[in-house]
Amino acid sequence: QITFPHNDQAGDSISIGFDFTFYEQTYLYCIVNANGWLGFGSDNTEWNNVEIPRVDAPRPAIFGFWDDLNPVNDECNEYCSGEVYYHSDSTRMVVWFNQVAHWEEGEENSHYNFQIVLYPSGDIQFNYAEITGTHSATIGIQNATGDTGLQVAYTNNDYVHADLSVRLSTGGSTGPDWISISPLQGEIEQGASQTVDVELNSTGLEDGDYFTTILISSNGGNGTVPVSLSVPLPSITIINPADGESFDPGYREVSFELNNFEPGDENLSDGHIVLYTNGSFTANYYLPDSITVANLIEGENTIKLRLVDINGGEIPPDIFDEVNIIINPEEILFNIVSVAPSSQLITAPVDGNITIDFDNAVDPSTVNSSTIRVFGQWTGIMPGIISLEEGNHRVLFTPANAFSAGEHITITISKNVLSFNGDPLVHGYAWQFWIASGPGSLDLVEVDKFSTRLPFEGWIQTYGSYAGDLNGDGFHDYTVPNERSNDIRVWLNDGEGNYVHNDFSVYSVPDDSYPSTNHGADFNNDGLLDFVVGNTHSNTICVFIGDGLGTFAPSVCYEADQSVRGLSVMDLDADGDSDVITTNRDGNNITILPNLGEGVFTTRIPIEVGGGKENSSACGDANEDGIMDLFVGTYESEEILLLLGDGNGGLIPASSIELEGSAWMIVTGDVNGDSHVDVVSANSYTDEAAVIFGDGEGNLSPPTLYPVVG
Repeated sequence: QITFPHNDQAGDSISIGFDFTFYEQTYLYCIVNANGWLGFGSDNTEWNNVEIPRVDAPRPAIFGFWDDLNPVNDECNEYCSGEVYYHSDSTRMVVWFNQVAHWEEGEENSHYNFQIVLYPSGDIQFNYAEITGTHSATIGIQNATGDTGLQVAYTNNDYVHADLSVRLSTGGSTGPDWISISPLQGEIEQGASQTVDVELNSTGLEDGDYFTTILISSNGGNGTVPVSLSVPLPSITIINPADGESFDPGYREVSFELNNFEPGDENLSDGHIVLYTNGSFTANYYLPDSITVANLIEGENTIKLRLVDINGGEIPPDIFDEVNIIINPEEILFNIVSVAPSSQLITAPVDGNITIDFDNAVDPSTVNSSTIRVFGQWTGIMPGIISLEEGNHRVLFTPANAFSAGEHITITISKNVLSFNGDPLVHGYAWQFWIASGPGSLDLVEVDKFSTRLPFEGWIQTYGSYAGDLNGDGFHDYTVPNERSNDIRVWLNDGEGNYVHNDFSVYSVPDDSYPSTNHGADFNNDGLLDFVVGNTHSNTICVFIGDGLGTFAPSVCYEADQSVRGLSVMDLDADGDSDVITTNRDGNNITILPNLGEGVFTTRIPIEVGGGKENSSACGDANEDGIMDLFVGTYESEEILLLLGDGNGGLIPASSIELEGSAWMIVTGDVNGDSHVDVVSANSYTDEAAVIFGDGEGNLSPPTLYPVVG
């Protein structure tokens, strides 16, 4: 505790506890005056504070709160109150004015709780815990001659408030880090002028007000230029949806406003935005665009957006906004009761009918090639005749052409199929089966071999291929992505199983994209085969729309996430349009890209699914509810993850199984003939294939491993 002989005088000199440098002078001791300042010279009893720098003010001095204060002292009157304490060690010295009163005339019931803190670096900090009543204090510092100083505030009753800290930094010989000056020295002829550039940079600064003084020294006289920088606290405000608003199930767009915050994934950004859904981390966002949220459940859902720094750490205080929204319950009045061929069946003949039985009569006007889509892995969209039977309770699809032997068939029925009463097929319906192949010896005979490179072309790094009928002639053509040449090359089948080696089309993607994983689909619902690639370096997908003649329009690319390695296509929200899902190895997540129709995709929806480096994916109906699910293979955590589709565009993490190897690529199918979806994984680095059996209820067996030789 410091004892004052009078309410305008300092107590005895006290040890700072370390060498403290102040205006290029080093001090070991200081005095503390009752009027809220700390000095390194003689005492000054002036209670009427003034602006600084000024010769008649205390000097050299640090003014934490110079005003006419009235702490407990040896000549205390009836209004004095509040003690002053100090403590010092090798790391800092603290002087604490604890609920000290103001002199009573005109400032009755004014009390102040603040600290002056000195650091060995020469930094000074003022901490204001509580400011009650009014004041007219001077806050700042000045040197021993009273001609140089820094005034933070003077008689500004609004500046100081509770829970405020002010830090003064010496910043070395060139000043604090947030200001740069160029040039620092020079010569000027008499009567001439010189421009001095002063640049302020708030990068890495916490919110608050920053002050410094530029000192100008010359043989013609000295001068000072005060400089101030205000760094306001960043904020994020969700503007849509409103708190308490209710919605039908499905995707929900979240719009927000940012203030004083520039998101990005580079060092010069302020940080990024983190999405939490119902208390769980969902995804990181690096752009100020609207966010689309999936996996919302019936009832109350909490959506939270939080700002973090470039390292993912908290920006103090924790800065976020959140809303609670309600997802309405679903009423399901219209269902599919049976399909044929049944799910996962390996069937023949290759041109058999497909039947779909409903529990209510179907509205014929809602049944067409857009609402009921039959897709062959190699054939593409299968044309055919749709008819209704059994009092409109049955839909019969007769394919116009034969499927290929061994082909994987997916039938997708959208929620836009209505009953005669107008009830929708709420979650749509989807299932898969296989076309049987004839018996064979399993001996494969090479009939042709050709290079994907042009003559004299360098390394292009071909990565996989897709076989599909691109020009509608009934024969399988080939699309081949090439990572280093950043293009897709297309060979057309001549109808006899031959491909002209040097006769191919080239379709480019943006430079340094590295196209890799790929898939065929009909994205714009025109019945023609399109194509999509995932790009490992540009973190995007690129969509090529086909014209049915074997050529594609230039690609349109969409952001996914870091290092797209796997890709699946399915109608997640049952709207009749094929959506894209990517697995992102370096992003450690999956991304949903919803198709808005016409082959145009909307904002990506990243989802954290709990794996380590999600690398590959394949779809199938794991729990046989007529809604497609997603299997994900992970590279680092060596797992197969099962995500269950909710029919409204979401993929809900359900279960996982250890794989005993890094999943490079995975496929689905019925391996053991029990009519349930199984998963086969090609395991990197272990020279093994893993088979995981499904039970039709969403459960996965431990892997059965098979060595791969050759």
